[in-house]
Amino acid sequence: KQSIARKIQQVTELQRRSKSLILLTISEQESLLNKLLVRFEHQSPQSKIQQAKLNITNLYNTLRQLLISKHNTSKQQLMLMTRTLDAVSPLGTLNRGFAIVTRAGSEQIIRNATNIAENENILIQLAKGRLSARVTSK
Repeated sequence: KQSIARKIQQVTELQRRSKSLILLTISEQESLLNKLLVRFEHQSPQSKIQQAKLNITNLYNTLRQLLISKHNTSKQQLMLMTRTLDAVSPLGTLNRGFAIVTRAGSEQIIRNATNIAENENILIQLAKGRLSARVTSK
């Protein structure tokens, strides 16, 4: 009876140790698996792809803002240049009521009445249209 009781006790102890060893092994394997999963996630192309997509989105937004800004700046510069050109252009001068007078048959501009003779033909360029005239007196 003692030997059977001792054998039962030994088997029970062996079962307890086996169970403890199995649980320890499982725990160690779970820990190793978790470490490998973390390492895998850091090496996974999915996280790199996600980061790259985020970078592309940020770059796109930055580029879009820069293009809008550049467009607005160019638009303002064009408006300023247009106003400047209108101010110095001969057409702008004509639109303000002045005329360009040339000797008929040539493109020589008449700037002074002493440069033209009586009975000479002249052309008068207006903002809208041309006139032909003859100098009758000075």
